[in-house]
Amino acid sequence: MNRAEKIKIIGKIGEDIVEDVLRSRGNTITLNESKFDSVKDMVMNDRFTVEVKTLVPIKKYNAFALGSSQWRKCDNVDHLFFVEIPSGKDDPIIVWESLKPRQYFTQYFNGDTCRMYEKKNLHNFENVYNLEFSKRLCELSPSKYR
Repeated sequence: MNRAEKIKIIGKIGEDIVEDVLRSRGNTITLNESKFDSVKDMVMNDRFTVEVKTLVPIKKYNAFALGSSQWRKCDNVDHLFFVEIPSGKDDPIIVWESLKPRQYFTQYFNGDTCRMYEKKNLHNFENVYNLEFSKRLCELSPSKYR
C-alpha cells in the first residue's frame, strides 16, 4: 500500500470517528460522498459544515500542521476537528475542535508554509477508546513525527 492510499484510509477512519461522536451526542449527520468536495466532509443537523483532519501532532510545536492547500477549506467550515493519531496502539484517540475564532501561527514545515494549530488553543472534544482504530491508525501512519 502506498503513502497516498494510507492517508486516504486514515482520513476515512478519522471521519468515521467524528461522525460516531457527533451522532452519539444527538446530532444528525449527512456525509459528503464526493472525495473532490473542497467545502466540507459532512453536514451536521442539516446546517453546519464539518471538516475533519486526522493527523499526528508535531511534537516540536505541540500542534497540528495544515498545509496551505487545506487553508480555504478549513477556514470556511463551521466546525473544524482534528483527530489525533495516537502515539501507541493502546492509547486513546483524541478528537480536538478548533473553535472560532481559530488560533494558529504559520511556520515553514516539510516544504510548505503550514498553519500550526497548537493543542493548547484547541478544545478537547472527546477521547475515543477504540483499540481497533488506535492500532489501525498507528499501523497506517506515515508520519516520522510520532
